[in-house]
Amino acid sequence: MKRKFSLMIVVLLLLSTITGVVWAAPGIVIDGHSASYSIDPQIKDDRLLVPMFALASQLGYSLERNVDNNDCILMPLYDKNADPTTISKLPLTRISGTIMAPLRVIAEAVGASVMWNPVFEVATISSSDTIQNVADAVNAPSPDLWLYPNEQKYSGLPGDTIQLPLLVNNDGCSASTSIRAVWRDEADHAVLFELEDVTVPGKSSLELNVPVVIPELEHSDKLLVTINPDKNEPGSELNFDNNSIVMTLKPIDNRKKVALTFDDGPDNEYTDQILDILKKNKVKATFFFLGQNTETYPETAKRAADEGHEIGNHSYSHPEFAKMDTDTAYNNEIMKTEKIFQKVMGIDSKVFRPPYGSINSSETRYFKEKGFDTILWDVDTLDWDTRVNTKAHIVNCVLNETRDGYIVLMHSGGGNRTNTVAALPDLIAGLKKQNYRFCTVSEILEAEQQ
Repeated sequence: MKRKFSLMIVVLLLLSTITGVVWAAPGIVIDGHSASYSIDPQIKDDRLLVPMFALASQLGYSLERNVDNNDCILMPLYDKNADPTTISKLPLTRISGTIMAPLRVIAEAVGASVMWNPVFEVATISSSDTIQNVADAVNAPSPDLWLYPNEQKYSGLPGDTIQLPLLVNNDGCSASTSIRAVWRDEADHAVLFELEDVTVPGKSSLELNVPVVIPELEHSDKLLVTINPDKNEPGSELNFDNNSIVMTLKPIDNRKKVALTFDDGPDNEYTDQILDILKKNKVKATFFFLGQNTETYPETAKRAADEGHEIGNHSYSHPEFAKMDTDTAYNNEIMKTEKIFQKVMGIDSKVFRPPYGSINSSETRYFKEKGFDTILWDVDTLDWDTRVNTKAHIVNCVLNETRDGYIVLMHSGGGNRTNTVAALPDLIAGLKKQNYRFCTVSEILEAEQQ
């Protein structure tokens, strides 16, 4: 028994010598040296996964993930003139709240090779561009403080406050720093949250909860969090001049969805009144404009687009498409209108509503191939029918017939729309009481595809 035990020890020592690590070595070894902070690899689905932000930082790179398209961008920490390396469609996994990615994918993106030792569960990375080498090349100290973002989806309504978890790691001596959070795309970069002189003990991490107020729906959802934001020179006291992360906060809104749509505009009377009401109530809608009316009232059309409403194509002259040749309808009605939209508003429509709802299946397929979704409606308020279009009828029709994901048909031009304007504030208030949120048609389509 003693002989077998001694033989096992010898084998382990030999393996230790060959791999350059010892039994108690940390999970990551870079160019023969233990990682300066713990990176705990995990094996899942035959892949070696590591905390992606931590590994990128250890290799001398910051890593930003674009949540919208799941692309990751590696940027050298010290070489400001270097082109970023993009890792497209990085496979991600969340383990115990930590975002993990394949070690090999990240390492090889920066020219490193990886060898996994299953006996000791140690990954050995061979790289000529480790974080220390990059630092030495520009005569800068290796970074001590670094941020770890926690990707998070949030639920709630605009105005609610959420606590965004944030981790500040210190690989050096005890230090103080400042932390600041702003909406990245906001013109004046108003500070949402700021902490001054936060002490982070050496060789440790500090967990924080950053309070963030959920923005209005039209607000940017990209949050920029910066550590030590007022230090601008490499080699400053905290060694990081631009240690920042961008997090895309995705709202989870459990309210029912409805799209208010308005046809036949713009005009010189009712469209502006409708826009005033929508603006006052912070509601976004979809306007299906006619090309000829957009030519006549370009300022009103531009106002609708500038205020964030979706603009749909309703043809140039309001013909009955089912009775037209497909190519003629497309070229003379849809594309003619698109050129006007480009000139007046600088936009391209993605949604098209046929006048009278008149369209055949071959036209629908053809327009779809050209990039236009044909949109009809779920609730017709009959605000175009003078026999029934009272204010009360329009309000009751919307409140009684609307269901989650429905599209409501109204008009902002093409006749007397006094009752539509009069009904709009009450039906908006009523839908809000029924727990509806107001979407554009494209947002309804996107939600249906999820």
